[in-house]
Amino acid sequence: MDALLARVNTPQVEIIHVWFFHQFAFNFPHLSQFASSIKIPQCDFAWLHFYPGEVVLIALKALEGDCIPSSIQMICTHLDWQEASALQVFGEIAPMVSVVELLELSYYSDDDDNPSKRYEVDPTQWCDLLRPFRNVKTLSVDDALVGKLSRPLRLADGNPSLERLLPELRELRYSGGDRVGDAFAPFIHARQTAGQSVDLVRDHD
Repeated sequence: MDALLARVNTPQVEIIHVWFFHQFAFNFPHLSQFASSIKIPQCDFAWLHFYPGEVVLIALKALEGDCIPSSIQMICTHLDWQEASALQVFGEIAPMVSVVELLELSYYSDDDDNPSKRYEVDPTQWCDLLRPFRNVKTLSVDDALVGKLSRPLRLADGNPSLERLLPELRELRYSGGDRVGDAFAPFIHARQTAGQSVDLVRDHD
């Protein structure tokens, strides 16, 4: 794919679908160049789904009244591998995801039901994963990811190297019970102290 993209000049491309299959490392320098050269659509809304066998990013854009999705799909298992794969890919296509304003994170897995299959992810890698989404104003977090994401966000506000994480964030939404949102309290407090108020909203739907 990368060899093909090196010979392609299509600045008017508005929709793109990319599939990546099982691999531990990605090497596609021309994909980054391609992403920088195409006409970047205004993608207001994006889903980032972690499934048992794949991680999928779906970004929606309005095209003549219709919502047209672009997607990046990585076929891999276990959350730690999925997170590492997404981290590599998003770093290469940063221009495509930097326009997203509403990002929804969800996690579907049966690994948590089996302790032998649980895979922990380095909290700072979650921060690195979110860094390309620098224009996100609303972040929606599935209840299955609240515990996994609340600590990295707290670390981000205590680490000068991560101070620019989600700089435009104004609303943090979560699903689950009333007490689930307490995990984000330190992050909300840190942002308020820094003069950047973030509203914490429980998403009942």
